[in-house]
Amino acid sequence: MKKRNRVYADTSVFGGVYDEGFSEASGRFFDEVVEGKHVVLVSDITARELQGAPLSARQFVADLPDGVVERLSFSGEMADLRDAYLSAGVLGPASSDDAAHVACATVARADYHFLEFSSSGKLGKDASFQCGELVAWVSARDDSHSKGGDNP
Repeated sequence: MKKRNRVYADTSVFGGVYDEGFSEASGRFFDEVVEGKHVVLVSDITARELQGAPLSARQFVADLPDGVVERLSFSGEMADLRDAYLSAGVLGPASSDDAAHVACATVARADYHFLEFSSSGKLGKDASFQCGELVAWVSARDDSHSKGGDNP
C-alpha cells in the first residue's frame, strides 16, 4: 500500500470548501483525502476553532470517512515550540493560535501543512518559512472579502 501524505489542516482548510476563493482547491484536496491519498491531521486547536465555525464546516468534518482523520492532542512539546515561535517574533502575540498550528504540524512531523493567516501584513502576501524539517506555505488572505473574519 502506498504511503499516504500526512497533512496538517487548520480551520481555514475546512472552511475553504465553502469559500468562493478556496472552494475549488479545497474540494480537490478533500477528494484526494477520500480517495486515500492523504490523512488529515486535526489538532485540539483546530477542533476548538471549528466549534465556532459555521454548521456546514462542522458537518463537513463530521462527514469525513473513518480512517482519514488523525487527531492530535496539544502537547507540552507543541506548547514549547509555539512559545519559541512567538518569542522569536516569527508571529506576533495576536497570532498565538497560528503559531500553535505550525507547532502542532512540526511536532507531529506532518508531510504538509496547509494554513492561512489573515492579511495582517506580518509575513507579506505569500511567504514560506522553515519549521524544523517542515516547510509551511502561508497564503495571506484579504479578510475584507470574507464573512465572519478569521473564522471560515
